[in-house]
Amino acid sequence: MLDHVAFFVKDVEKTAELLSHFGYKVKRKTPHHGGSIEVYCDEQPELVIELCTIREDKGDKAGFNHACFLLNGKAEYDELCAQGVPFQGNYHFSAGSGRYIDNLIDEDGIKWQITAD
Repeated sequence: MLDHVAFFVKDVEKTAELLSHFGYKVKRKTPHHGGSIEVYCDEQPELVIELCTIREDKGDKAGFNHACFLLNGKAEYDELCAQGVPFQGNYHFSAGSGRYIDNLIDEDGIKWQITAD
């Protein structure tokens, strides 16, 4: 199941305000990515749009950052690894997001992330 889609934007507050006109509400604010806001809508509350602050010193550019799939936990992650999914790091706790994560970049340069509570 898709958990969230993330975008780099110049001003997370301004973009969250824009999305509020389409029914999106702030779910939470986090310090990672230089400050981010997660928004959702009542019609599809399980899908989050994460707005990440552009960090020019990190090479961030406005637009799509990544899409993230929600896992049921480490056992599901281990199964994906056993199937040969080429994750970049390891399943680790991200203090900024408060969740467990890992990433991979596919042959097209698209960043895919997994997360679990």
